[in-house]
Amino acid sequence: MFLKKYLVALEFAALIAVVGCANSPRKVTEAEKKEAEGRYVTNKTAVEAEANNYVEIEFKPGTATLTDNAKTSLHSIVTQARQDGKIDEVIVLSWSDEEYPSKNQKKLPKAQRELAEKRNKMVEQYVKSMRDVDVNTYNMAERPTAFSSLFNTADSKLKESMVSAGLSTTADSADYVNKASRSVIMVKIK
Repeated sequence: MFLKKYLVALEFAALIAVVGCANSPRKVTEAEKKEAEGRYVTNKTAVEAEANNYVEIEFKPGTATLTDNAKTSLHSIVTQARQDGKIDEVIVLSWSDEEYPSKNQKKLPKAQRELAEKRNKMVEQYVKSMRDVDVNTYNMAERPTAFSSLFNTADSKLKESMVSAGLSTTADSADYVNKASRSVIMVKIK
């Protein structure tokens, strides 16, 4: 319960920081608005997944190679989690270079699904090289299967949580939250 209240407060503080305060009026750019909306989607999903912390990393289009910045971010989140307690699980959600597929599309082309899977593997291998932990990966280039939805599996829950929070799909305009070419890594602590 404390974590949920903390993340909601953090979410609100981030929104205030982006929007600005009465002492420093300035026009908020569209990029700042989208960034805040992106954090909101990830925050909401992290709260629902009962994750203690998360980080979002970006990939160069067409690649699954972790940049130095991505490695630094992953190292930081694992180090922080170890200081906070014992890591229970690391959740990795990786997108291809396209948005999450719409209900009508179900899954992206094979090359895009494979790219998202390669990104999952790269993150998983890097995290496991730092710490032997349970890593669960989710391919955001495909929607949950009928089986997954019927039995409300973790795959179904995480993806539905992101969509309900405002995640962009291939059917949406560019005005929605963009996660293409990214991975979201959430850490749960015991």
